[in-house]
Amino acid sequence: MVQMRTLMVVVLGAIVVGLPVFSPMLRAEKGLATPTEATVPQLERDIPELMKKAGVPGLAVVEQITGKSLNEYMTEAVCTPRGMTSSAYVWWPDFDTLTPTGYHSHGKRTELEKPTEAGAASTLNTTAKDYALFAEAVLTGKGLKPATVREMETPEIALDPECRICLKHEPKQLSKNLFWGLGWGIERKDGTDALWHWGDNGSFKGFVMADPKTKSGVVMFANSENGLEVAKPVVDETMGRGSLAFDWLK
Repeated sequence: MVQMRTLMVVVLGAIVVGLPVFSPMLRAEKGLATPTEATVPQLERDIPELMKKAGVPGLAVVEQITGKSLNEYMTEAVCTPRGMTSSAYVWWPDFDTLTPTGYHSHGKRTELEKPTEAGAASTLNTTAKDYALFAEAVLTGKGLKPATVREMETPEIALDPECRICLKHEPKQLSKNLFWGLGWGIERKDGTDALWHWGDNGSFKGFVMADPKTKSGVVMFANSENGLEVAKPVVDETMGRGSLAFDWLK
């Protein structure tokens, strides 16, 4: 049986962040080879098999456990208790007036997607204010067990500093500054850690960074494919540190 925590690390390491598909520890635990071009097809098959062993069909983890739709559960458990009144995983009529037009890098308008089915990784519609409330809850531990917060703030897997989508890339070395914890990126610089994450839905970009020690943070959303280029100077100035995460995201 694969524990839920291990499953989350696997999903982060193999699908989202493009690490060398599982940490060495997890690869050894699952009997998986170091990823090479020859072993990539097998590793790609291993991921859904781990999902199956955990008793969940793909990313429908929450729905399997709670018996509720992802949007319903997240609204009840996360959004409403934190006052996130403009956040949902499916399209609301109000979003027609709240959502700006997205733009390609060359300035052309993009067609607005209006999801009718919730997708954990891609369909959250929210605002900078709402997401700041979420980040604040993480920093203060509101609604979270102390042990869960510690897991979020503890490095689990070091990133490959040279690669973001890395199924066919063998790392020369792993980063000493950038890691994944439980659901959050962790940036270690000058003896301090900051939590971070980013969003990329084509013409809509987002970035969040939060300092657990000072309980401060910044959330920035942009309606352009070039949004992260604007985000870096804003985040660096606000947080008082030159963020290393943006170099990895390029």
